[in-house]
Amino acid sequence: MVAHNNSGSTYTLGVTSLADLSPEEFKSIYLGGFKPAKGLDTWRANPNADVPSAKDWRNTGTLTPVKNQGQCGSCWAFSTMECLESRE
Repeated sequence: MVAHNNSGSTYTLGVTSLADLSPEEFKSIYLGGFKPAKGLDTWRANPNADVPSAKDWRNTGTLTPVKNQGQCGSCWAFSTMECLESRE
């Protein structure tokens, strides 16, 4: 499947620790306990904001390497640290 997806793509896929999970297994393991905070479901982006059509953050040195958080339940901590580490 990976080789098939990589042929003719502008990106390259690879095998990760999640590769052997079915969509149902992934959902039950990683998405089962998520409940959005109250009020976040009504947030909307500013449609009048002046933003570029695309930006590749990998080329700016802003992003840090990918970290495997496993099943610790602290995805909030990883996303917070990425936000702090990538501040310009």
